[in-house]
Amino acid sequence: MAGLDELAEQSIVLRILLALRAGVTEEILYRAYPTERMKGLTGKTWVGALMGLVVFTILHVPGWGWGHSIGVVLPIGLILLGYTCGNETLP
Repeated sequence: MAGLDELAEQSIVLRILLALRAGVTEEILYRAYPTERMKGLTGKTWVGALMGLVVFTILHVPGWGWGHSIGVVLPIGLILLGYTCGNETLP
C-alpha cells in the first residue's frame, strides 16, 4: 500500500497534523455538510448520510485499498446510523 508506506516515512509531527486536518476536513465534507444539506432539501437525514458515506468510500478505496477503507467506513457508518436514527425519531 503506497499511501501508508509514504505516510510512514514522514515525521511524527507531520503525521499528527495530517491526521487532524484529514479528520476535520472529512467530518465537514463527507458527513456534516451532505447530511444536513440533504436533510434541508429532502427532509430525510439518511439521504445525505448515505451520500456522504458512499462518496467517502469511493474516494478512499483507490488510494488506501478495500481493507483500510472498510475498516474506516464501517465504524463511520454505525455512527451515522445512530445519528440518523436519533435525528429522524426526534420531533
